[in-house]
Amino acid sequence: MKSRTIAKIVNGKYINCDDSPPPDSRMREVLDSRRMPSIRTDAQFLANHGTLDKQFDGDTRQLKAVTDVAKKHGYNPNPNDTYIPNLARFPGDPMAFVPADSPKNHIKKVCEATDRACEGDVNVSRERKEPKETVRLGEDLVQEEAAQRIMENPEEALKPKGQLRNEILDKHGAKPYDKQ
Repeated sequence: MKSRTIAKIVNGKYINCDDSPPPDSRMREVLDSRRMPSIRTDAQFLANHGTLDKQFDGDTRQLKAVTDVAKKHGYNPNPNDTYIPNLARFPGDPMAFVPADSPKNHIKKVCEATDRACEGDVNVSRERKEPKETVRLGEDLVQEEAAQRIMENPEEALKPKGQLRNEILDKHGAKPYDKQ
């Protein structure tokens, strides 16, 4: 692989820096600001969040409520975990408990699993999935169910046909039935 010069040092300063360094390189940032960028380690990533006991600031009732929900869903929170409510689908969601050993990887997996976009230290693009088409309940099945209900209970025949149809669709059809 051929090496390439991206800058020259003249009197202790960089000059003639290439405007397109490799994508993962932070050299441009260093040269523009004339100082080293901040460290992006996992420890630094969670530095301002704190562990569970620090996050809830002594509110043991709230901490217990959140951890009890997680336990009901099969996750036993570690005291070193960080709870990030923005990742939660509901309060106490096990996915929102970020482990201290690999927080970026965990957040990336959660964002991918829940189809959320994330940008910053963790980058995940959202896949725009088309909603599944609802399959309409066949009219022959609706008529068959109506006939069976009338045979079992003759009072069903006194109901208006639309009402009986809607009751059947409520029980057996895809929602919302007004589009069927």
